[in-house]
Amino acid sequence: MLSRTLAFWLETIVVVAWAALMVHSQVRMTVSAGTAGEGLELLNTVTDGPGTEWMSVYLEGKKIGCGFSDKIKQRDGYRLQERTYLRLRAFDQDREIVTALVASTDNAHRLRHFDFMLSAPPSSIHVSGTVRGNILDLEIDTAGERRTQQVRLEEIPELSVTFKERFLEQKPGAGDTLDLPYFDPVTLSKQTLHLEVLREGYAQVDGERVRTFEIRTSYHGLESTAIVTEEGVTLEETNALGMKVKRETREQAVNQGWGDGQSPVDIVALSAVPVDHPIAGARSTRYLHARLSGGGVEVLLGPPPEGLRPGEVKVRVIDRARWRSYRIPMVDPRFSDTLADSPMIQKDDPKIMRVAQAIIGDVTEADEAAALLNSWVHDKLHKEPVMGVPSALEILAAQKGDCNEHTTLFTALARAVGIPTRMAAGLVYSGDTGGVPGFYYHAWPEVYLGSWIAIDPTFGQFPADATHIKLVEGDLEEQLALVRVVGNLQIDVLEVY
Repeated sequence: MLSRTLAFWLETIVVVAWAALMVHSQVRMTVSAGTAGEGLELLNTVTDGPGTEWMSVYLEGKKIGCGFSDKIKQRDGYRLQERTYLRLRAFDQDREIVTALVASTDNAHRLRHFDFMLSAPPSSIHVSGTVRGNILDLEIDTAGERRTQQVRLEEIPELSVTFKERFLEQKPGAGDTLDLPYFDPVTLSKQTLHLEVLREGYAQVDGERVRTFEIRTSYHGLESTAIVTEEGVTLEETNALGMKVKRETREQAVNQGWGDGQSPVDIVALSAVPVDHPIAGARSTRYLHARLSGGGVEVLLGPPPEGLRPGEVKVRVIDRARWRSYRIPMVDPRFSDTLADSPMIQKDDPKIMRVAQAIIGDVTEADEAAALLNSWVHDKLHKEPVMGVPSALEILAAQKGDCNEHTTLFTALARAVGIPTRMAAGLVYSGDTGGVPGFYYHAWPEVYLGSWIAIDPTFGQFPADATHIKLVEGDLEEQLALVRVVGNLQIDVLEVY
């Protein structure tokens, strides 16, 4: 069952990238989107208004989703709505995602309030935000718990439902650019959107010849390109995941093109990085030397260490004799970031703290405590693919998940007892995932024991084997960078033992 958990980390990235990239499209929705199982049915209940636009979403030539947008003029501003429905397959199981957003703005499209929801059972998250001067007040609901957070603003940020209108208000022409502050309700982070008009043109829309702009949007290193009318209607868009969005009629979007009798797009097959020769005994490897290429992976890896070329990596498992343990909790302020509480890593929650302390008992050495937590998470969580944005409290309650759930829960538990822990993501070798020997996208934690040591609660490894190739570290915001290389990566294993 372990091999079936590997690539589902990528599904979570698709969920996040979908929310972070597709919200840049004009695939809009309402916050009453329902659960994923009800998502497509609810679209059939939508009453079209004068400004309702429908879209379908395609990947690898197959339809994987649909949605609609709406913009309603109110007395003192606008009400903007979005809803999307997405269907993917992995390991012969269909997975459905619903995202929803409703925002209110003033007459100049400046944000006042928003509600965002993402449902990918058993995971769900609801975020609401209200602009009060230079503060964005947030309420985050996940796992039945509500948390509040304040974000200080230099400028009122844009959301997916507002930024193209703001850009078009500038009456742009070919070559014009604009940087806008943006708030991502999935990663709960402030970003900068860079927009550029690549060219102008004309298109036939509903029997009329209308002026259009080809606009490139860059966000967190990810790009999308859209054809947009001067009224702000998106005719088509292609994003960094290779998803293509096309304007269609309601009937086409909701009820047509689903490919009766055809399997949905298999995300595992799309993400596999095959190798020429299988790696025997991969779970016991201690050293790996490999060369990665494609998709700008050299940017993710950064400058190579001395003696290596760009794209080359060497992974060595550090012997336990070289670890340096210490008494917990760690109090060195240099590790504050890797001991911190966050909306999805709720290490300060009483439930998390009680469970973590019960697992380690009277143990006070960091290495012993980390080993106990690693074994507990591996043994306790049922190995089951889960799609969604992982929350430690939800995972603790559901007690199931894939590598992202194992990593998130371990991180919360370890931080709760004072062990600096960070999340890593990249590639790991599997001989049987998806039926193709190769490397697959994966996530795992790293704990500080004199140096950062990779471990793997999904596999029950302490430490992790040498086929774990780290490409990024950090939470889901940082992990979005992996979208750049998905489907474009090649790997040559030069030496392994």
